Amino acid sequence: MANTDLSFSNIVKDLEVNEMAWLMDELMLYSPQKLYVITFTARSGSSWLTNVLSETKQLGFPEEYLNPNFVRGVASAVNSIVPEDFIAGLQRRRQSPNGVFGLEARELDIESFGADCFFKIFDDNTVFFNLWRNNLVAQAVSLFRAVETQQFHIKQGDETAPPPAYNTKSIGKWMLHLAMQENANLKMLQQRRRPFVNLCYEEMVSNRKQTLRIFAHALGVELTPETLLGQAERLLVKLGDDWNGETEKRFRTEAATLVSRIEANRKIKPHIAACGNGELIQPDPEPATAPVVMPLRMVG
Repeated sequence: MANTDLSFSNIVKDLEVNEMAWLMDELMLYSPQKLYVITFTARSGSSWLTNVLSETKQLGFPEEYLNPNFVRGVASAVNSIVPEDFIAGLQRRRQSPNGVFGLEARELDIESFGADCFFKIFDDNTVFFNLWRNNLVAQAVSLFRAVETQQFHIKQGDETAPPPAYNTKSIGKWMLHLAMQENANLKMLQQRRRPFVNLCYEEMVSNRKQTLRIFAHALGVELTPETLLGQAERLLVKLGDDWNGETEKRFRTEAATLVSRIEANRKIKPHIAACGNGELIQPDPEPATAPVVMPLRMVG
C-alpha cells in the first residue's frame, strides 16, 4: 500500500458501505459462541493451517482479515467501517456452522486495527494460539524466495517458479524482519496478559491429526474420526526443495555471526521452545512493584 498510514480508519476512509445490509445481518445471523486468534509470522505455516482448519467446517475459517492489504475489501464485504461493527459482522459471516470463529493476525495487524478495541472484543474468553518456526534461517530463505518470485503458495499439481539468485543481505534482512515480528507478537501477548497455546511449525506440519486435536481440545469441539483422518482436496504443498536446503547451508556459513546474534535476541527461546505443541503458555509474572519510601519528616 502506498500510504504509510495503515490505521483501520485511514484504510476504510471514504469507503461506501450498506449499513442496512449490516443491520439485516445483525437481525438474521447469530454471533459465534467460541473465539480464537492465531498470532503468526510470515512463512510459519499459517496458510497451511488455515486450509486444514477450514476444511473441517467445525474450527472456523481463520484468515488474515486484519491484514492492512485486505481490510478494505473485508470492510466492503461486511458493510461496516466502524471497528466494533466490522468485527461483529465478520464474526457472524465467517464462523463455522457450530459457532466457532477464528482469525490470524500479526502484532502489526492488531496495532493497525486498534489494539485496545481488538483486545476488548477478543477478551479473556478468547483462546490465543502463537505460531512460530524454530528454524528461523529456513524461514527467512523461504520468505526471500517467495518475495523474489512472487510465488507464496502452490497447490498440488501447480508448477514451481524457478528460484532466485542467492543474496546474503536480502536473506539477512528477512531473517531480522521475522525475528522482530516474532518478538513483537510475544511482547504484545505478554503486555495484554494473554495465555497462549504453543504451536511450532515443524511439529505442526508433521502431524495434521495432532494439530486438529490441539485446536479441538482448546475450543471444546468434538471432531469425528473421519474429520481427523480426512485429507483436504488440493492441499497447499511445501514450496521448499533442494535449493532451499543448499541456500540455508550457504547462508549459515557466510552469515554465521549475524545468525548467532539474531538467534540470541529471540524471545521465543528457551522456555517456550522447550514446550510441546498444544501446551498452554502463561504470561510471565509481572515484576513486583517496589515499595514507595516516604521521606523522613523532620520534627523540631
